[in-house]
Amino acid sequence: MIKGITVRLINQIPAGENPLGEPITLPEWEDVANVLPGQPSMEQIVTDQQLFGKRTAYLLCIPKGDEHIWEDAEVLFFGKRYRTFGPCVEYVEANTPTPWNRQIRCESIV
Repeated sequence: MIKGITVRLINQIPAGENPLGEPITLPEWEDVANVLPGQPSMEQIVTDQQLFGKRTAYLLCIPKGDEHIWEDAEVLFFGKRYRTFGPCVEYVEANTPTPWNRQIRCESIV
C-alpha cells in the first residue's frame, strides 16, 4: 500500500500595507497529512526548466478533498524547504483510484 507523508505548508497571508503601499504578509504554518512526494522524469525537469526557468525537485501529489492553497507556497519535508510553482494540475476525482487527485511541482530553496 502506498502511503503519503506529512508536510508542513507555509502560506503567506496578507496583513496590510507598509507606509510605501507595499503588501505586508505573515507566514501561516499548517501540517498536511498524506502528501505523496515523487521524483519527476528527466523530460519533466528539462521541460519545466524551459517553461518556468526552475528545476523541479519533486512532484507533490495532494490528497483528495484537500482545500489548501498550494500555488506559490513553501513546504517543508525531508528536513528541507521547497517552493511550489506552476499551476496545480487536478484530475477527475472519480477517475483516480488512488487517494490523490492533484499534483504540483516544487523546487528546492537554497
